Amino acid sequence: MSPLLPNDPLPLLTQRVRIVRGSIFDLPRHAYDAATMFFCAESITSCPSEFESALAAFVATVRPGGIIAAAFLAGSSGYAVSGRRYPAVKLDAEQIEEALKSRLATTAVTPIGISAKEVRSGYTGAIFVSGKTPA
Repeated sequence: MSPLLPNDPLPLLTQRVRIVRGSIFDLPRHAYDAATMFFCAESITSCPSEFESALAAFVATVRPGGIIAAAFLAGSSGYAVSGRRYPAVKLDAEQIEEALKSRLATTAVTPIGISAKEVRSGYTGAIFVSGKTPA
């Protein structure tokens, strides 16, 4: 364990973190210097246009010249939790890059562990994206 991290981080997290229930579509515009998103925009819908709207809302929350980092499930067909089925938009790296090219000044797209077969039920790998919003 790192000397900088407590053995039990939960008490520190509860002091410093505020969990707020909300919608990606209601994020404030230009409110942050940086933002992260992991497996969200593609995992809330099976509709490509709704994915694009969620992605736009995420990027818009960052100030001009700000940084985004995001991860997406590749080739997701949706997923089940406790017997309940959840939707997903089936995407590859090129589709994600295309969706971001008009929204970011710079973009780096890195496929991770992409396979022709599912690596786990419902997806074929992950795609990490980082970028900078236009100044």
